[in-house]
Amino acid sequence: CEDFLALVNHEVEISIRKDKRGFSTLAYKLQAFIKKTHLPCIEITPAFIERFKTYLESHLNGQTPYDYFKKFKFVLTKAVKRGHFKVNPAADIKVRKGKCKVKDTLTIEEAKSLLNGHCHNAEVKRAFLFCLYTGLRYCDVNVLQWKHIKGEILEIIQSK
Repeated sequence: CEDFLALVNHEVEISIRKDKRGFSTLAYKLQAFIKKTHLPCIEITPAFIERFKTYLESHLNGQTPYDYFKKFKFVLTKAVKRGHFKVNPAADIKVRKGKCKVKDTLTIEEAKSLLNGHCHNAEVKRAFLFCLYTGLRYCDVNVLQWKHIKGEILEIIQSK
């Protein structure tokens, strides 16, 4: 294999929509790590993989390093099956799952207090309550249009 980044980009092309962004970001993270646009497969050694793992863990938080490393190992496994590697150089390397950030949520009493509380801007209060009851973020509510309402269903595609 001449270029491992090309293998990652191939996964971007053939992946289902849900995975496309993850593989695309993996390619971006790899390029940021190696500071080149070309990564010969011969350079993918256990030592390289350990350095990349450390890079992910030091630059990302929570479960994100684990998620990217899992995609990295997936591409390596595919590359082994396609004959680009004799063995998977990452087979014995593991990344521990980080702890997800626990988000604060309002108690029922706090929500009732806000519902009954005074707000100088009634539109802001309605938008907040709509977010509270639907679970949508303000950035998603802010762009809502009538076309997103289909009968009694609100259809919106959220992005990160």
